[in-house]
Amino acid sequence: MEIIGPDDALPGRRIRRAAVAGPAGSGKSTLARTLCERMGLLYVEFESFFHGPDWTVRETWQADVLEFLDGDKWAIEWQGEEVRERMTGRLDVLVWLDHPRVMTMTRTLIRTLKRRVGRGSKIAGGNVEGPRCTRSSPIAITSSSSPGATTR
Repeated sequence: MEIIGPDDALPGRRIRRAAVAGPAGSGKSTLARTLCERMGLLYVEFESFFHGPDWTVRETWQADVLEFLDGDKWAIEWQGEEVRERMTGRLDVLVWLDHPRVMTMTRTLIRTLKRRVGRGSKIAGGNVEGPRCTRSSPIAITSSSSPGATTR
């Protein structure tokens, strides 16, 4: 993987595998989805591998992520400590979003409030942030259903 700065040109070769890193609210999912749309890559939201119904952790999430990473063309959020090394080894480019903290905190707050009143983005596993509680970590382990993949 090549390291480039914000003012450097992208590599001359076609990018086939990209990951987007940054804190909550930095735009990782949005940028990864946009890269896929513009570059014809496969996109699956990382959380769809991880979260099952009722905020459970899918038993197969690591195997499912690794199977996705075996693909030839994709973009994904750079998450999941357990799979991050393997993900990094497959990357053509890693984009690191480094926005001011006040910006990411504001975005996260707005996203959470929208989700609580049913107007925000969908959450993997059919989970919902209720009006009085937000769970930031899963509470049990179950298995099964495979995440949906889309090509753009």
